[in-house]
Amino acid sequence: MLWNNDTRLNAALNIEEHSTFITNSIMLATQEAVPASTPT
Repeated sequence: MLWNNDTRLNAALNIEEHSTFITNSIMLATQEAVPASTPT
């Protein structure tokens, strides 16, 4: 997942899209970094 750095954040839609991208990137990185818990 890469963000296009040439994209300008002018409209609310662009800001929402960028915010969603950042949120999804953080969630994905967290899932990859934190091992899944296993039921005992």
